[in-house]
Amino acid sequence: AERQGAGGVFFNAAGEDDFVTQGEDDEDNDAMVADLKFMAEGGDADSAFDLGVIYRTGSYGVKKDHDEVVKWWKKAADGFVVDAAYNLAVMFH
Repeated sequence: AERQGAGGVFFNAAGEDDFVTQGEDDEDNDAMVADLKFMAEGGDADSAFDLGVIYRTGSYGVKKDHDEVVKWWKKAADGFVVDAAYNLAVMFH
């Protein structure tokens, strides 16, 4: 989960190295993002949170997109992922 640190920097509580593990190629990245979207759309709040992080950081070949970050973190917060609610509060503070 991301947390805001000093100076307004967000952190991934799982550890940056644990989360930002790119696939071997674009096809791997596309498949991973598609799988996360499928799971998130099916109600998996943790996958929704991860998608928010991906869209915030622009990792896995995904372009940064503020609207997508908000969309996915709202879904995650609705699924009781506290870190998503925290990150949304920080974004709109």
